[in-house]
Amino acid sequence: MDRCVDAYVEECAVDDAFLTCREMLIEDLDEMGIGEAALLDPPALFAPARTPASDRAQLEAMRVLRPLLNRLSAQRFLAD
Repeated sequence: MDRCVDAYVEECAVDDAFLTCREMLIEDLDEMGIGEAALLDPPALFAPARTPASDRAQLEAMRVLRPLLNRLSAQRFLAD
């Protein structure tokens, strides 16, 4: 967690109190309205393994979606 921030953990003196640079960053973000959650690692994404069944499902979905997407793009192109 906080690879860039934790790599730089020297203490900095501010107003006679010692704060880590991470704590100072959190305070600065808080002043800008950004919560501490901005420093959390992003969630791990899961991509299931490809199987012949998933490949067939993808092909079927694109068979249905391709004409719809073509129509939408044509409408958008003609509308502009």
